[in-house]
Amino acid sequence: MAGEKDLRHCKFCRDLKQRILDGKYPNTKDKRFVDEHGKQWSGNVCPKCHAERTAINTKNRRAREES
Repeated sequence: MAGEKDLRHCKFCRDLKQRILDGKYPNTKDKRFVDEHGKQWSGNVCPKCHAERTAINTKNRRAREES
């Protein structure tokens, strides 16, 4: 089971990327998927897009709080 690979379209960049099943979380219901570099997918969003969006959202939120 662990190590199974599939291809998935990222929700934001729409690129076809590899998703590897890395196992399950301790609650045994949720599966953990990573990319070929070991970075974790966030639902249907690839790790690269997730990091970019998080940085943008954090920057915007901090700018709002300073105002």
